[in-house]
Amino acid sequence: MASGFNRGGGYYGAAPYRSREGLSTRQGTGSDEIQLRIDPMHADLDDEISGLRKQVKQLKNVASEIESEAKFQNEFINQLKELEAEVTGRNGEAGGNSRKKEKKQQR
Repeated sequence: MASGFNRGGGYYGAAPYRSREGLSTRQGTGSDEIQLRIDPMHADLDDEISGLRKQVKQLKNVASEIESEAKFQNEFINQLKELEAEVTGRNGEAGGNSRKKEKKQQR
C-alpha cells in the first residue's frame, strides 16, 4: 500500500478529487486503482458516497456507449474494406481482360 497522501499530482496527471475536507485520493498499488481515505469526523459521508456511486454509474454508461460505438465503427470499416476489395477486384479483372484483348489484337 502507498504510505502517503497524493495531494499533488493526482491520478493520471489529473488533480486529486477533493470535495470535502476529509476526502482525498491516493494512488493504489496498481496503476488502475484509487484508494480513498475518508475522515469519519464529517457527517456528510452518505451524501459523498451517493455522489460517488452516481458518478461511477455515469462512467459505466459512458464506457458502454464508447464500446458500442467502437463496435459499430469496426463493423463499418470492415464493410468498407470488403467493398473496396470487391471493387478493386472487379477493376483488376476488367483491366486484365482488356490487356488480354490488346495482346490478341497486336498478334
